Amino acid sequence: MRKTIMALTAALLAVGTTLLGVGTANADPGGPVAIQPLSLCTNASWEVGVSNVKSIYMPSTVRATGSVGAVITITIGTTVSVSSSTSASVTVGLSSVLASVSATAGVTLTSSNTFSTTYALTGTIPSAGAYIEWGTVGRSFSYTAKQYDANCNVLKTESGTGKGTTKTPYGYLSWVGFTG
Repeated sequence: MRKTIMALTAALLAVGTTLLGVGTANADPGGPVAIQPLSLCTNASWEVGVSNVKSIYMPSTVRATGSVGAVITITIGTTVSVSSSTSASVTVGLSSVLASVSATAGVTLTSSNTFSTTYALTGTIPSAGAYIEWGTVGRSFSYTAKQYDANCNVLKTESGTGKGTTKTPYGYLSWVGFTG
Protein backbone atom coordinates (compact mmCIF):
# COMPACT_ATOMS: atom_id res chain seq x y z
CA MET A 1 0.00 0.00 0.00
CA ARG A 2 2.81 2.39 0.95
CA LYS A 3 4.66 1.77 -2.35
CA THR A 4 1.43 2.37 -4.26
CA ILE A 5 0.89 5.75 -2.53
CA MET A 6 4.53 6.76 -3.16
CA ALA A 7 4.27 5.75 -6.82
CA LEU A 8 1.01 7.65 -7.22
CA THR A 9 2.48 10.73 -5.49
CA ALA A 10 5.57 10.63 -7.72
CA ALA A 11 3.44 10.33 -10.84
CA LEU A 12 1.18 13.23 -9.79
CA LEU A 13 4.20 15.42 -9.00
CA ALA A 14 5.74 14.58 -12.38
CA VAL A 15 2.53 15.51 -14.20
CA GLY A 16 2.00 18.63 -12.05
CA THR A 17 5.50 19.97 -12.52
CA THR A 18 5.32 19.36 -16.25
CA LEU A 19 2.01 21.19 -16.55
CA LEU A 20 3.24 24.10 -14.42
CA GLY A 21 6.56 24.28 -16.26
CA VAL A 22 8.56 24.38 -13.03
CA GLY A 23 11.15 21.84 -14.04
CA THR A 24 11.63 18.11 -13.94
CA ALA A 25 10.68 15.57 -11.31
CA ASN A 26 12.39 12.33 -10.40
CA ALA A 27 9.69 9.82 -11.35
CA ASP A 28 11.36 6.87 -9.61
CA PRO A 29 8.44 5.53 -7.55
CA GLY A 30 10.76 4.11 -4.91
CA GLY A 31 12.89 7.25 -4.43
CA PRO A 32 12.49 10.87 -3.40
CA VAL A 33 11.05 13.46 -5.76
CA ALA A 34 13.43 16.31 -6.74
CA ILE A 35 11.79 19.42 -8.17
CA GLN A 36 13.98 22.06 -9.82
CA PRO A 37 12.15 25.36 -10.47
CA LEU A 38 12.90 27.40 -13.56
CA SER A 39 14.38 30.77 -12.51
CA LEU A 40 13.15 34.18 -13.65
CA CYS A 41 16.64 35.56 -12.95
CA THR A 42 19.71 34.71 -14.94
CA ASN A 43 22.88 33.95 -13.07
CA ALA A 44 24.54 37.20 -11.92
CA SER A 45 22.07 39.42 -13.81
CA TRP A 46 21.97 43.17 -13.05
CA GLU A 47 19.04 45.54 -12.83
CA VAL A 48 19.75 49.29 -13.02
CA GLY A 49 17.32 51.97 -11.87
CA VAL A 50 17.90 55.69 -12.43
CA SER A 51 16.42 58.87 -10.98
CA ASN A 52 17.02 62.63 -10.79
CA VAL A 53 17.91 62.86 -14.50
CA LYS A 54 18.70 66.48 -15.47
CA SER A 55 20.02 68.16 -18.60
CA ILE A 56 23.51 69.63 -18.05
CA TYR A 57 26.44 71.12 -19.93
CA MET A 58 29.50 68.82 -20.06
CA PRO A 59 32.70 70.83 -20.48
CA SER A 60 35.81 69.63 -22.26
CA THR A 61 39.39 70.75 -21.76
CA VAL A 62 39.18 73.05 -24.81
CA ARG A 63 38.92 76.50 -23.23
CA ALA A 64 40.15 79.96 -24.17
CA THR A 65 40.61 82.83 -21.73
CA GLY A 66 41.97 86.34 -21.97
CA SER A 67 42.01 89.75 -20.37
CA VAL A 68 39.00 92.09 -20.30
CA GLY A 69 38.26 93.46 -23.79
CA ALA A 70 40.26 90.76 -25.60
CA VAL A 71 38.68 88.88 -28.49
CA ILE A 72 39.27 85.15 -28.05
CA THR A 73 38.58 82.36 -30.55
CA ILE A 74 38.51 78.57 -30.70
CA THR A 75 39.02 77.78 -34.38
CA ILE A 76 37.21 75.44 -36.77
CA GLY A 77 38.63 71.91 -36.73
CA THR A 78 39.61 71.90 -33.05
CA THR A 79 39.36 68.38 -31.62
CA VAL A 80 37.14 68.22 -28.54
CA SER A 81 36.67 65.22 -26.20
CA VAL A 82 34.11 64.81 -23.41
CA SER A 83 33.79 61.70 -21.20
CA SER A 84 30.98 60.28 -19.08
CA SER A 85 31.66 59.35 -15.46
CA THR A 86 30.18 57.98 -12.25
CA SER A 87 30.94 58.77 -8.60
CA ALA A 88 32.04 55.22 -7.79
CA SER A 89 33.62 52.22 -9.44
CA VAL A 90 30.77 50.60 -11.33
CA THR A 91 30.95 46.79 -11.36
CA VAL A 92 27.82 46.58 -13.50
CA GLY A 93 29.57 48.63 -16.19
CA LEU A 94 29.26 52.25 -17.27
CA SER A 95 27.58 51.19 -20.53
CA SER A 96 24.75 49.43 -18.63
CA VAL A 97 24.16 52.49 -16.44
CA LEU A 98 24.21 54.83 -19.47
CA ALA A 99 21.77 52.54 -21.33
CA SER A 100 19.30 52.80 -18.43
CA VAL A 101 19.67 56.59 -18.25
CA SER A 102 19.25 56.82 -22.04
CA ALA A 103 16.01 54.84 -21.88
CA THR A 104 14.69 56.95 -19.00
CA ALA A 105 15.70 60.32 -20.47
CA GLY A 106 14.87 59.55 -24.10
CA VAL A 107 18.35 60.51 -25.35
CA THR A 108 21.41 58.50 -26.36
CA LEU A 109 24.31 58.79 -23.93
CA THR A 110 27.79 57.52 -24.75
CA SER A 111 30.84 56.85 -22.62
CA SER A 112 32.78 59.48 -24.58
CA ASN A 113 32.34 61.88 -27.46
CA THR A 114 35.19 63.19 -29.61
CA PHE A 115 34.43 65.60 -32.45
CA SER A 116 36.01 68.34 -34.54
CA THR A 117 34.40 71.75 -34.30
CA THR A 118 32.52 72.79 -37.41
CA TYR A 119 32.51 76.52 -36.64
CA ALA A 120 34.67 78.91 -34.67
CA LEU A 121 33.66 80.03 -31.20
CA THR A 122 34.53 83.70 -30.69
CA GLY A 123 33.82 86.20 -27.95
CA THR A 124 35.01 89.48 -26.46
CA ILE A 125 35.87 89.09 -22.78
CA PRO A 126 33.52 91.45 -20.87
CA SER A 127 34.89 90.90 -17.35
CA ALA A 128 37.69 89.24 -15.41
CA GLY A 129 37.42 85.46 -15.22
CA ALA A 130 35.30 85.08 -18.37
CA TYR A 131 36.09 82.29 -20.88
CA ILE A 132 34.79 80.40 -23.89
CA GLU A 133 34.90 76.63 -24.31
CA TRP A 134 33.52 73.68 -26.23
CA GLY A 135 31.61 70.81 -24.64
CA THR A 136 28.45 68.77 -25.09
CA VAL A 137 24.93 68.52 -23.81
CA GLY A 138 24.71 65.79 -21.19
CA ARG A 139 22.63 64.38 -18.36
CA SER A 140 23.35 64.12 -14.66
CA PHE A 141 21.68 61.26 -12.79
CA SER A 142 21.49 59.04 -9.71
CA TYR A 143 21.51 55.26 -10.11
CA THR A 144 21.04 52.07 -8.12
CA ALA A 145 22.21 48.75 -9.56
CA LYS A 146 21.37 45.37 -8.05
CA GLN A 147 22.94 42.06 -8.99
CA TYR A 148 20.79 38.92 -8.60
CA ASP A 149 21.66 35.24 -8.44
CA ALA A 150 19.70 32.52 -10.27
CA ASN A 151 17.20 32.38 -7.36
CA CYS A 152 16.54 36.13 -7.58
CA ASN A 153 18.38 36.89 -4.35
CA VAL A 154 20.25 40.21 -4.27
CA LEU A 155 24.01 39.57 -4.33
CA LYS A 156 25.28 43.17 -4.58
CA THR A 157 23.86 46.67 -4.55
CA GLU A 158 25.67 49.69 -5.97
CA SER A 159 24.46 53.26 -6.05
CA GLY A 160 25.88 56.64 -6.90
CA THR A 161 25.65 59.59 -9.22
CA GLY A 162 27.01 60.20 -12.68
CA LYS A 163 27.19 62.34 -15.78
CA GLY A 164 26.71 61.14 -19.34
CA THR A 165 27.55 62.88 -22.61
CA THR A 166 25.42 63.04 -25.74
CA LYS A 167 26.71 63.55 -29.27
CA THR A 168 25.40 67.14 -29.30
CA PRO A 169 28.30 69.66 -29.22
CA TYR A 170 27.87 73.09 -27.67
CA GLY A 171 29.98 76.16 -27.43
CA TYR A 172 29.84 77.93 -24.07
CA LEU A 173 30.49 81.60 -23.34
CA SER A 174 30.73 81.94 -19.56
CA TRP A 175 28.99 85.31 -19.55
CA VAL A 176 26.13 84.27 -21.91
CA GLY A 177 25.66 80.49 -21.76
CA PHE A 178 25.21 78.07 -24.63
CA THR A 179 25.60 79.02 -28.26
CA GLY A 180 24.05 77.07 -31.12
